[in-house]
Amino acid sequence: ALVEESKKNFEQSEAYYKQAIEMRQKKFGVEHPKVSYWLNDLALMYYHQGKYIKAEEIFLQTLKVVESSFGSTHPFMLTILRHLLLVSQELKYPKKISDLKQKIETLEKALLKK
Repeated sequence: ALVEESKKNFEQSEAYYKQAIEMRQKKFGVEHPKVSYWLNDLALMYYHQGKYIKAEEIFLQTLKVVESSFGSTHPFMLTILRHLLLVSQELKYPKKISDLKQKIETLEKALLKK
C-alpha cells in the first residue's frame, strides 16, 4: 500500500490498505491494535489527497479502536487526536478544533505525569 501511495497510485494503494484492514479484522478482531495502525495509514492517505471528510471518518474509527485497544491515555491516542485536529482545521470546524486542542492538551499533561 505504501509503495503504491508513494507512486501516487492511490486507487491501488487504497485497495491494498482496505485488504490489509479486512484481513487483520478477520484474524484479530475489529478492535485489535494491528487494525488501528492500518486504519491510521489509510486515513493519512486520504488526508494527503485532500479527501478530508473520508480522512475524518477513518480517523474517528481509528480513535475508537485505539481507545478500546490501548486505553484513552495511550500515546497513540495523541497521534490520532493530532491527525483529527489537522483534518478539522482543513474543514474549518472551529468547535471541533477547540475541543480537540483541549483534549490534546489534557492528554499531553497526563502523559507527562507517567
